[in-house]
Amino acid sequence: MNVFKEYIKRHLGNKKQYIPLDEELRKYFEKNIQCLIEDFQEPLLEIRKVLTPTPVDFPIKWDNSESNAIEVIKILSKQLVINIEDIELFFFNEGIEELTTGIYGMALETEYENSSTSESNFAKNDKGKYEIKVNINTLKDPNILVANIAYELTQIKLYGEKKIHYIDGVFAELAAIIFGFGVFNANASFNFIKQNSGWNYIRTGFLNFDEWAYALAFFAFLRKELDPDWSNYLNPTIKNEFVKCLKYIADKENIMK
Repeated sequence: MNVFKEYIKRHLGNKKQYIPLDEELRKYFEKNIQCLIEDFQEPLLEIRKVLTPTPVDFPIKWDNSESNAIEVIKILSKQLVINIEDIELFFFNEGIEELTTGIYGMALETEYENSSTSESNFAKNDKGKYEIKVNINTLKDPNILVANIAYELTQIKLYGEKKIHYIDGVFAELAAIIFGFGVFNANASFNFIKQNSGWNYIRTGFLNFDEWAYALAFFAFLRKELDPDWSNYLNPTIKNEFVKCLKYIADKENIMK
């Protein structure tokens, strides 16, 4: 028996097969993740670093300051092999007009799930810089801050190297996975909040939690990861779905290599 299947069977048993998503969407995720891996081959998939919300990956003193965003950009730019000197940072806050503050600025910004993904937004400006826009409200939550910056830098990477000819929000989210940002962007997509009427949840981004789970599971499968350490940092809802998706993928003979 394949070692991967044996591990899954031992840990999950022989329960009735779970089928995640619909076939068309599964194929879309699989095709585009493989396409991204083929287009961005360095570093090798098996040794590519997946960032986690730990001091090892983010040795930052989190104090809700603008300097936190700068440090995050440095770390993520290094991960993407983007020259930090090519980045110009702007801070935004809803209801505040643009203000000049040295090399930075402040202006109106919308949530990233509503942002445009047109190439013109991620080309260099007249100063020869890529612009990163950060909503100052995200400074309160390091995980959301990392996810938002990762999303923008991912699109800069995609457009900057001109290996991909069409990019939409879903494609950019999948790219964030293969660049090592999946834990942050997945967790940012699904957050429980407590209200007077009980518990509710907030969605951000383009993928649902079950879609994130499948995409991350397929990524882990391609890396031959049986139980990746990074998956322990997924929120419980996504992690539970991730495990079921990994079993499903391992059981599909047409996917096994």
